[in-house]
Amino acid sequence: MYYKLALKNLLNQKLRTFLTTLGLCVGIGSLVVFTGLSSGLRQAIYTNILSNGPLTELTVQTKSSGGGILNLLPTSQNNSKITPQMMSDIQKIPHVSKVYPEMNYGNISSLQISIFGQTFQTDTMIFGLPTEYIQDTLSTPELQQQWADAIKNYPAVPYPAIISRRIIDLYNFTIASSSKLPHLSEKDLTGLSLTVLPDESTFLNSVGNKTSTNPMNAKLIGFSDKTSLVGVTLPIEVVRKLNEENPNYQENYLRLYVEVDNAENTDAVQKQIEDMNLQTTSAAEQIKTFEQNFRFVNLGLDMISFVILIVAGLMIANTFFSSTSERKSEIGIFRALGATRRNIQMIFLTEAGMLGFLGGLVGIGIGLSGEFILNLIAQKILPDVTSKPASIFANDLPTLAGIFIFSILLSMLFAFIPATQAAHLEPLDALNE
Repeated sequence: MYYKLALKNLLNQKLRTFLTTLGLCVGIGSLVVFTGLSSGLRQAIYTNILSNGPLTELTVQTKSSGGGILNLLPTSQNNSKITPQMMSDIQKIPHVSKVYPEMNYGNISSLQISIFGQTFQTDTMIFGLPTEYIQDTLSTPELQQQWADAIKNYPAVPYPAIISRRIIDLYNFTIASSSKLPHLSEKDLTGLSLTVLPDESTFLNSVGNKTSTNPMNAKLIGFSDKTSLVGVTLPIEVVRKLNEENPNYQENYLRLYVEVDNAENTDAVQKQIEDMNLQTTSAAEQIKTFEQNFRFVNLGLDMISFVILIVAGLMIANTFFSSTSERKSEIGIFRALGATRRNIQMIFLTEAGMLGFLGGLVGIGIGLSGEFILNLIAQKILPDVTSKPASIFANDLPTLAGIFIFSILLSMLFAFIPATQAAHLEPLDALNE
């Protein structure tokens, strides 16, 4: 009974119903867009952070290294490196399942590539990583085996090499843009021949204790978010052999990647490593920092959504206050025929629920359509970097269902006071109005 009367009353005031529903649609649509944007940005940042390592991974280096490029040069002291004994001590810490060392060649070098019919040469560092750590970067078992077997044929060439994905972005938006060269993708560069020139620099006249080392031919077989932006990464055994050609060489590591057996134990392991006077970073730590900063963005989006929804709610309240005033005679007749106050209240709340149902349904459709259009615009405006997400919005069914239910409840909430006011009209007073 309530639904038939509610629908009839809404259809009798088509323009008012349309405008009220439109206001609610705008509010719900805005909520969908802001919620999707918040989730999309969070998801994109999480993906970017986790591409450098899972929540169970810790990156370890000495406090004196500070991550600066000067500590990669031959002038840096040994105390900025991690010794095999330190690595052994970390392996003994409870809940540590794996420790992967990263080694760098002791001298600055240069890298030579030929592309677009031109030869480019720039200073670089040479890094080494074990197969187990970067095997997910190598797309096929054959490439993984090639990386693992590189030392067997030392000094045979070419050596397998990987570089940071960010180097492609750097090239595309600096060199390519300024020189009007074509933009490159991973597919374009895979298989590219590289010439690594240890101990040679395009900026410094002299580096290290050696005057020259034979050029090393390499082949680019992959890209990774785990590798350094300032150099080329080779199998760690190759870099170790290269270092051993220096008579003063002592085994040490630039940093360690520590794998913990469970994310719940990461903090405990991190504390024990830091007690060894070492510095650690982790994806969990970066996510925590991101969440603290992103809280302000979320707050801003929530405040905008709140204001829009309050305006929509006030429109609903105003609609029902007006409806109560205009329908006093109708209410008086219902009461005179035996309708209870609860019956009158339920008629108005059912009308509000139907407005919320329609406004929520259409509002979600408007929001998703708006996201689609805004994402098309964003994809054209945002830089075409390797880490760019397919969409800056992310919606899931439970969230959309929650917004739909919220739309109905919001309408009924703002209609509750005018509905209660209508229910408390005395029949005689209502009929005399």
